[in-house]
Amino acid sequence: MRPGVLAGLHLAALTSFAFAQPLFDLLGRTPEFLAVRGATRGEIVVLALGLVLVPPLVLLAVELAAGPARAAVHLALVGALVALVALQAIDRVALALVLGIAAAVAYARLAPARAVLTVLAPAPALFAALFLFHSPVSDLVWPAAQAHARTAPVAAQTPVVLVVFDEFAGMSIMDGGRRVDAARFPSFARLAQTSTWYRSAVSSSKATERAVPAILTGRHVERGTLPIHADHPNNLFTLLGDSHDLNVHEGVTRLCPARLCPQRARRTLRSDVGLLLEDLGVVYLHVLLPDDLRDRLPSIDNRWENFRGHRRSGVAPDRAAVVDRFVRSIGPRARPALHFLHVLLPHAPYEYLPSGERYEAPPGMPGLRHEEWGPDSWLVTQAQQRYLLQVGYVDGFVGRLFDRLRSTGLLERSLVVVTADHGVSFHAGDGRRTSRAHREDIALVPLFVKLPGQREPRIVDRPVATTDVLPTIAQALGIEVPWRLDAGLTMD
Repeated sequence: MRPGVLAGLHLAALTSFAFAQPLFDLLGRTPEFLAVRGATRGEIVVLALGLVLVPPLVLLAVELAAGPARAAVHLALVGALVALVALQAIDRVALALVLGIAAAVAYARLAPARAVLTVLAPAPALFAALFLFHSPVSDLVWPAAQAHARTAPVAAQTPVVLVVFDEFAGMSIMDGGRRVDAARFPSFARLAQTSTWYRSAVSSSKATERAVPAILTGRHVERGTLPIHADHPNNLFTLLGDSHDLNVHEGVTRLCPARLCPQRARRTLRSDVGLLLEDLGVVYLHVLLPDDLRDRLPSIDNRWENFRGHRRSGVAPDRAAVVDRFVRSIGPRARPALHFLHVLLPHAPYEYLPSGERYEAPPGMPGLRHEEWGPDSWLVTQAQQRYLLQVGYVDGFVGRLFDRLRSTGLLERSLVVVTADHGVSFHAGDGRRTSRAHREDIALVPLFVKLPGQREPRIVDRPVATTDVLPTIAQALGIEVPWRLDAGLTMD
């Protein structure tokens, strides 16, 4: 085999271990990273091929450009790639560099060292095949035969408004008497005065990718299920798709099928490839770097995309723009409408004041490491206060939503449901979303249901679950849900 070809194969083998496989492994364990972007089969295949082909081709081009110094550049690249592979295992930069240098020397002097890389030449193809065919991402690449969504006759002409907030603890809006704190959250107090407040409502899951589908399907969602229509064909959108206009703004899930939500279906990886590559770079650095350096990176625990929090136009629009667009989209229509919004509020990052003004948030979240609060109670209290300021912004949105419904004549005749996917906890030395001692912070969520024409408030302390949202909507509209619903409370 020609030396140039062999050198290229060696680079391909090393880059597959240094770059492709760590990303394949992480994406395979979190397919939601691709699902929330609306990735198609072709795009995922292109992404996989790009991860195994582009790095070695770029490095090979660097070698060719080096001219007479090509051999030295090749050895330097071999050493650097081995150091990157070692760093993922030993978490010590200095030792990884030493191993990289030793590997480069062995590669230059020992034929067996070069033979090992020759034997590993098929690794890129193997890693890509495993990713595409034998990881959870394969459900996106090779989806099962589409189940036919069950439908039911819908005679009601009732508009429906369903707002699902994200990471919103139910106790956040309560005062010491377990009433809505009207001084801090006047819009929620206003909502409570014309609706039924299920004060002990419990989320079905602490994970958004399972909690939101549970709300939309009325069923508990198993781990490993993707938040996409193929895995949840029977949902609120398909139930009302034939009788209602769908005004759907899904923040993370993709449960509304393309035939009912064509505008949403147009978003693909091609539309934000630059952001995708940047996010993959951040994810890779989290995999690669030791803990002390990783803490300086943008957090990947608080969102599914736009980890660096860009504000420029066209890149992951800010959440204020999302809620403003949703409010403006509500108005009279020829048919009744389902207005649905799932928005990552008051979810971190905490950057909004109650007035709507956006301030520059510090990178990451001081006091939080890998979703665990540290021992400094002041940093935790500071984070909680910033969270409550953002809840104040959410309260303002609820007020604007109600004003819009009233001004368009929809408020009295609409069914309005306001809830959240799960809560969040703020206690030093405990988990933020996996609290062991304060599970109620995460389990309890707001749940307000305003029936058409309802004017009198009700408070229900009987425990209910967010899986009860869909059957409640169906009951109010006189619909017999044509699939099995799950009763009972659970919090995985």
